[in-house]
Amino acid sequence: MTLLDALTLVPDPRRRQGCRYPFTGLLSVTAVAVMCGARSLAAIVRWAHGATPALLSALGLADGMEGRVPAATTFGRTLTRIDGDALDDAVTAFTEALAADPLDEVVSSGVKSLAADGKTVCGAIDAEGKQLHLLSVFRPETGTVAAQRAMRDKGCEVTHFPAALDTLESIAGLVVTADALHCQRSHATYLHERGAFYYFPVLGNQPGLFARLDGLDWENTPLAHERTERNRGRTETRTLKVLPAPEQVGFPHAVRAVLIERTTTGRGDGKIHCYAELGITSAPTATASATDLARIARDHWGVEAMHHVRDVTYDEDASRVRTGSTPRAMTTFRNLAISLARLAGHKNIAAANDHYRDHPTDALHLFGLTT
Repeated sequence: MTLLDALTLVPDPRRRQGCRYPFTGLLSVTAVAVMCGARSLAAIVRWAHGATPALLSALGLADGMEGRVPAATTFGRTLTRIDGDALDDAVTAFTEALAADPLDEVVSSGVKSLAADGKTVCGAIDAEGKQLHLLSVFRPETGTVAAQRAMRDKGCEVTHFPAALDTLESIAGLVVTADALHCQRSHATYLHERGAFYYFPVLGNQPGLFARLDGLDWENTPLAHERTERNRGRTETRTLKVLPAPEQVGFPHAVRAVLIERTTTGRGDGKIHCYAELGITSAPTATASATDLARIARDHWGVEAMHHVRDVTYDEDASRVRTGSTPRAMTTFRNLAISLARLAGHKNIAAANDHYRDHPTDALHLFGLTT
């Protein structure tokens, strides 16, 4: 599958009359421009003007060979009316196909996970004064976005959790993580019915469950996992304890209770910072060891890191693009750029943008296209 193949799955919202440029060509140019660091529609047009005619032709814009490049309004009108769900599905299907490795089951060890988390695009405010909220499903082992759905309100994140995961053909055998907002009985039942496991942190939104877990004999429970890391002058020690879930826990399919404690020193203020988190999981020991649980709980922050990259590297929250589906479409292309850069082995996305800006044919190869 090439990027152009994937984008043919997205319905063209334009009227046939007066359409000079192919729909998939406009989308593919947007995708490569964002991968080269473009943060706005104007930046996409500037990138297109600087691209070679052969490059534009490979992306599906035959007029590029004649020196004609779409204007910012052309890109804007196209993205404004696009079907956001269809675009997300097409882009994530392309990413999932690239991330799939036939040797993956052989070379990898431990259970795999998915991390779900929502993010508000602060600058995208519609005519009713509402901001754009997106729920992303992230694969920590590949650093890629597997699914995304838009939410009308931040409070709708819980209801969109199953809808986002429904876009994935199979999640059987995976451990799905989310923040404490998603520690819901309905989510636990949904994941069990799809053959997946859960790990949820437990906070005050589940007071009864929190009290039951907090009342367990953690003090006399031996450590099941401990790890110390030093990075840039900071030392962090993470410990994990595990106990069988009490019979009266009252949470569907719960198997084990978890206590994660984290101690950080050397953060520049001379203080020792201590954090503790209670959690609940349906994954038995045979599926996820204590070491696996520690890794899975930490890997959840990969989706937070991806959101951070969108804010810092792509200035997402500072963007004032607000019309129609354009803010969501731009976010989808940012997800694609970050996912492909991760698959290509880049650790720093800003540096990846610089690389592909100087070597756009490398980005073309990632999309399965050649000049």
